[in-house]
Amino acid sequence: MLFCEDGEWLCSLSQQPNLPIVLAEPAEGSHPVLALAILRAFVGARARSAVTRQLIGSVPQIHPVPAFVVC
Repeated sequence: MLFCEDGEWLCSLSQQPNLPIVLAEPAEGSHPVLALAILRAFVGARARSAVTRQLIGSVPQIHPVPAFVVC
């Protein structure tokens, strides 16, 4: 979603465009220049995506233990 209010552009990006904004948790960016508002929203969405992927995809790696262990 893009709109301009008082000379400030607001860009809102959502993974679920058919959901209401309240439920979709969009990434938002604002700036007086339209292209920079879009860029800020995109960077915010990528950062949120990386954090989500890291939380969901982080499975601890278990390495095989040799038959004998010396401490």
